[in-house]
Amino acid sequence: MSGIYIHIPFCERKCAYCAFYSITAQNQSSYGAYVEAVLREASMRKLEITEPLRTLYIGGGTPSILPISLLVKLLDGLASYFDLSVLQEITLEANPEHLSGYLGKEFLSDIRKYTLINRLSIGIQSFFDEDLKRMNRRHTGKQALDALKSALKVGFDNVSGDLIYGLPYLEDLRWEKNLDKIRDFQLPHFSAYSLTVEPNTILAKQIEKHRMCSPAEEDIIRQYDILTDKINQWGYERYETSNYAQLGRYSLHNTNYWRNIPYLGLGAGAHSYNGNQRRWNISDVDLYREDPLSDHNFKIESLSEMDKYHEYIMLSLRTQWGIRKNKISEFSASIQDSFFREVSKEIACGHLTETTDAYIALGTSQLKVDGIALNFF
Repeated sequence: MSGIYIHIPFCERKCAYCAFYSITAQNQSSYGAYVEAVLREASMRKLEITEPLRTLYIGGGTPSILPISLLVKLLDGLASYFDLSVLQEITLEANPEHLSGYLGKEFLSDIRKYTLINRLSIGIQSFFDEDLKRMNRRHTGKQALDALKSALKVGFDNVSGDLIYGLPYLEDLRWEKNLDKIRDFQLPHFSAYSLTVEPNTILAKQIEKHRMCSPAEEDIIRQYDILTDKINQWGYERYETSNYAQLGRYSLHNTNYWRNIPYLGLGAGAHSYNGNQRRWNISDVDLYREDPLSDHNFKIESLSEMDKYHEYIMLSLRTQWGIRKNKISEFSASIQDSFFREVSKEIACGHLTETTDAYIALGTSQLKVDGIALNFF
């Protein structure tokens, strides 16, 4: 294991597009009980970490909903079970409304002063109130700007911002202005996600009831081209389908996911991977808090060689490094035969490009990588 992911599944409001496990309407005491349950799980699973830790990622949900006292308790508790001294990156996902204004700046200062957190991933999504309301976000464009200013002012130099494109009614000019704000702040990293309609989300229900239009493919492609032009001008790397960074400023934790490196997941709804098995915890806060290690509260799937092959194709196609030829040579002869038959078709139709040591999806093919990957299955 080289990383730990901790899921904080609490939100003050559910975003229209979000399919991640989260719940609303909790209180401070329930947050404290949840943190204690995460630490109980950590204490029982500490032997699963067999290599020095490199990254810790606190995601959600909305982790910044936790007060500083609980963040300190969480990290101090983890330090009792794992060696956090060798961590290179500790990320906290945060919402702008928790980082803006006087209280937000105080919260950021306390994070710097009392925790080891050295990276922030801020869920901006848009700097325009009109778009934020449609997404059911709680913050305003002004709070997004204020959050970035405050984070940089208190000394965070590793800050990422999330944006979404392909939204119904998102004008190209507004999309350009969103991107330019990222550039104005000289953020070392940002994520730009194409809006997708996930089942059972607020957005999916709005579309079913004709209260919202579906994302238009031509809008997504056009706005992706705008994004590509911008990053080429700025010198950013697209190192994964939705992630962009100044030279070498990748998210170390997420890069490990895409490179199929094992990690330990703690919390309700969290997933773990050890190279041969995947484990996922129950997506139910109440049951998890009662007993995070109950046999009924997690499932384990052992991965066959074919499963590992499928996962490798799916993950590697999303990256700038692509499908590595030396990695394919590690699979059985029958899988290699199947791979080479399919990859020749993908090259012929322009979906993939062959280099000396890899097969890579370039340009707008990146918007189709999930479908391309399925062709190999």
